[in-house]
Amino acid sequence: MKKSFLIGSALLVLFGMCCFLVPYFQKKYSKYSAEAARVALRRQMDELNVKYNADCEKFLSAFSGELEEKISPDFDRAADSVPQVVGELCRFKVCMKLCYKAAKDKLRGTHDFADAYMSVLDKPVIQPCLHANAVATDMLQNLQQRLKERHAQYAMELAAVCKNTQNAARLSESQEELLNMLNEFSGSVQSAALKTTLAGVGVVLEAIFIRETCRYAVKFFAKPVVRICASLGIGGICAAADGPLPVGDIAGAVLAVGGLVWTVWDVYDVSRIMPEKLQSELYSNISTAKTILLKESCERAGTLLSLYLQEGKRLDSELKNYLETEEIK
Repeated sequence: MKKSFLIGSALLVLFGMCCFLVPYFQKKYSKYSAEAARVALRRQMDELNVKYNADCEKFLSAFSGELEEKISPDFDRAADSVPQVVGELCRFKVCMKLCYKAAKDKLRGTHDFADAYMSVLDKPVIQPCLHANAVATDMLQNLQQRLKERHAQYAMELAAVCKNTQNAARLSESQEELLNMLNEFSGSVQSAALKTTLAGVGVVLEAIFIRETCRYAVKFFAKPVVRICASLGIGGICAAADGPLPVGDIAGAVLAVGGLVWTVWDVYDVSRIMPEKLQSELYSNISTAKTILLKESCERAGTLLSLYLQEGKRLDSELKNYLETEEIK
């Protein structure tokens, strides 16, 4: 009887200890289990971030690899047209017409020379270069769209990882917070990205082909323009610049045109010296336009990539901070 009592007492004490210790060990186990889940969650988030960054880098690499290949045909077409364009600009009658237009610009502050000069360059040279700019802009917009879609996918992947963890109640709130972050992203980084893609990579063409080559070409007409301005009245100059060019008979080494005698030296200066130099200048400017377009496009693509990588990092960081805050509560 006494032995049974002792055994019963011991069992009762053991039961009491179990009742006391089990919640303690359950709490400890739950704590360790939750910590393990948090570590696993952060590891998954880190893996998703690494993959997101790698995919974005691949998009930029593909853009850079395709850019020159896609814009080169347009610049090649422009360069192939240079001999024809220079030949047209250096025809004697065209040169004389340009001289009178340059003289009119000098006296009246007009821009007839540039307009006439650019009208010859426009279709064969300028338009192919502008098309190359449009191609580069389309490629930038496509890159921006791919980055945008990848970022949305990344955000959804983070939300899915959070949803599948054990602490469903709290992490469902984190998922809602994540969606709010994504909405904020759409309003801020998208605006910056659009400014980057639509910044106008082709603005440089105006400076290259209008200001530079036009200024270069007009130098060849400097001496004739001085003689025209000194010899003719403004009415005669405007008539020759705006209307049909009156050409008289060639007598010996002179030609009477628009009320002014042109010598063989004038003809030589504008139609023999200019072609080679102007052709070289145009080739150089087409090459410069291509180089600048490549450089500016790659810089804008790099800016786009940086925007999306920064946003991915911010999303990862803010979500982790939010989860840590929830753990403390």
